[in-house]
Amino acid sequence: MSNTQTQDERTRLLRFGLTSRHDSSVDALTTTTLTLVIAGLYATYSMVRYAQFRTGGYDLGIFDQAVRNYAHLKPPFAPIKGYQYNLLGDHFHPLLIVFSPFYWLWDDPRVLLLGQALAVAACVPVLVRMCDRRMGPVLSRLMVMIFMVSWPLQGLIDFDFHEICLAMPLLCLAFDALDRRHPAAFLTWSILLIGVREDMGLVVTMLGIVWIVQPHRDHAQPLETRQQLTVGIAMALIGAISFVLVVGVLIPHFSGGGSYGYWDYPDLGTGPSAMVQSILTHPGGAFHLVVDNATKRQTIGWLALPLLCLFLLSPRWIAATPLIIERFWSSRQLLWEPRFHYNAPIFLILFIAAVDALGSRPVRRCRTPLSWAMLAALAITVPVVHTANPLAEPFAQLPGQIAAHSSPSVQASREALALIPADVCVTADDRLVTQLTRSNRVTVPGTTTPAPAYILLDMSQPDTGGGLDDPRTVLKSAVSSGYDVIFDKNAILLLRGSDTRPDPSRCGPTAP
Repeated sequence: MSNTQTQDERTRLLRFGLTSRHDSSVDALTTTTLTLVIAGLYATYSMVRYAQFRTGGYDLGIFDQAVRNYAHLKPPFAPIKGYQYNLLGDHFHPLLIVFSPFYWLWDDPRVLLLGQALAVAACVPVLVRMCDRRMGPVLSRLMVMIFMVSWPLQGLIDFDFHEICLAMPLLCLAFDALDRRHPAAFLTWSILLIGVREDMGLVVTMLGIVWIVQPHRDHAQPLETRQQLTVGIAMALIGAISFVLVVGVLIPHFSGGGSYGYWDYPDLGTGPSAMVQSILTHPGGAFHLVVDNATKRQTIGWLALPLLCLFLLSPRWIAATPLIIERFWSSRQLLWEPRFHYNAPIFLILFIAAVDALGSRPVRRCRTPLSWAMLAALAITVPVVHTANPLAEPFAQLPGQIAAHSSPSVQASREALALIPADVCVTADDRLVTQLTRSNRVTVPGTTTPAPAYILLDMSQPDTGGGLDDPRTVLKSAVSSGYDVIFDKNAILLLRGSDTRPDPSRCGPTAP
């Protein structure tokens, strides 16, 4: 395409509001403002949840213990999971170490909440940049704003903290580099993704394939075919090899010789080889397994319909297939739900693919109406999903959580926590664990641990955390073992054992 043709094309796009001048100070200001507003919303919501004892040992407490150990140059032990439990033997997420220097400034689990808010909000300027290449500046920023408060992003922020927050900006940066056909940046961001979690290795493999098959855009820097193939093949191989190495060698090593603990695919076989054989011999059955349940179909619908399924017009959506298959082939029903953090990276990839489709040749003539239609669908989904399942869009609960700041239960919890000295071992209700991890070695009921000096329970709850023991059972066992109730107020109970002497090496916040 000649320079004259390129300029004519840009002029035509400007006339229809489909592109913008990227050096506009107004556009930069609105993007910065949007980023700060989104970061502030995420941080406020997370901080209010923490103050209301709505965060849990699973998973904020676990990650807080691991990153605190990183900050003290120790292995990422997480006592909530067990004695000397190295968290790299659960999932492989060494990139979490990026949060550890901030613990030198403020040793508190809220460091992770703020870090997550900033990491996810960092997607805004990169997404705006990608949208700006395909639509006008106003539509671009509206699109990104609605996306950032969509139900999958709300679910990510609501679920305390999760390492997947680091994948969000890295995925954006990798796709932006693909947009610009910038091999060095693409390789850098993709390789860093592997350090977020083991399944990102397969995502990187798909990114390599996308790099190969993605057609050139007018705004992209042309690459020689040989270089394009080399970069794509290299990424596909690096991703696949890293996945096999991490799952087959590194995770078993850090777990003490055990096998990978998240093989939840009994419908496809008892192991990887049986799974491959099942897929090759019965591909129809493997596909049906993705949609064989009403919850699965509902979640997939809520992921696809807000984007009008436009992502199918871009090859970029295939980067999400490992994450989709990982969830919906699993026998764990929790993974199928339109809740928690599982949906965010999938929705991000599909959103980027849908935006990319708006810039493709097949839809250029109807790009404007399709762009506004997708924006409307995204916006309408927010109240619709909340009506259908309020737990899927938790931000609406924020006013009520703020109002509950001085509730009797919250006040009683604070009083009980004030009675527990530092550097003593504690067993606590999962909802109270994160208030103690910065000062004590704390676990949840049922976790192997040195005998706790204190046991903290919330008797108003049916269990001591998701799937954990009934508090009444824990109370009965503790009393029979010689523990005395020293605090009982508004269903919050604190029990004390016979030995309450502080012991930093055994019961301090970095004790294994």
